[in-house]
Amino acid sequence: MRDVTLVVLCALAVLVAAGVAGAHRTVPAAVDGFTWHRSVDIHEERWVRRSSYWGPPAGSRNHTRETVHVTRPVQDVQWRTEYVFGKAQTRAVYSTRWVHETRTLHTYEIPKRHYSHTVEASGRSRADVAWPAAHGVAGARRASYRVRFTGTDDRRYTARMGERRWLRLDERRVHLLRVTWYGVVLHVRPHEP
Repeated sequence: MRDVTLVVLCALAVLVAAGVAGAHRTVPAAVDGFTWHRSVDIHEERWVRRSSYWGPPAGSRNHTRETVHVTRPVQDVQWRTEYVFGKAQTRAVYSTRWVHETRTLHTYEIPKRHYSHTVEASGRSRADVAWPAAHGVAGARRASYRVRFTGTDDRRYTARMGERRWLRLDERRVHLLRVTWYGVVLHVRPHEP
């Protein structure tokens, strides 16, 4: 029983090591289809209440002023020189005093951008690729482009690639796919007969 367990564990270790080490194979495959997905984050402006002692910034609204009494600490430094055994030693002496001030506090509203929602568009053809209609302030854009292949081994593979390469890929040609043992496409190149 112990010998069988050891053999099974060794076989599993070899399989995992082959997958982790990047063992791969090359498969001739034909293009089966194209898919794409694009999304845009939409932001909206909301008015947010803020306050400052320095005054309202440009573009703000609903200004109010209020006189406030503020007590704040102020630290003073005095340098003292003492003579110890004929040598001068200078040191700092810190003291804290409290200052009472009357200041003007400005309260106002300013526009701030906040995430609202995401609009998406997707398709299964290279002919209808377009960004989704964005009503509002557009934020981050994301896109993914995939090609589906059918290999000579009758397995299906999906490869992700950049937009330019995705658009230029010749769907009439046979391509060589560099594939891991788990079916992940690492590289796509045209097959030269």
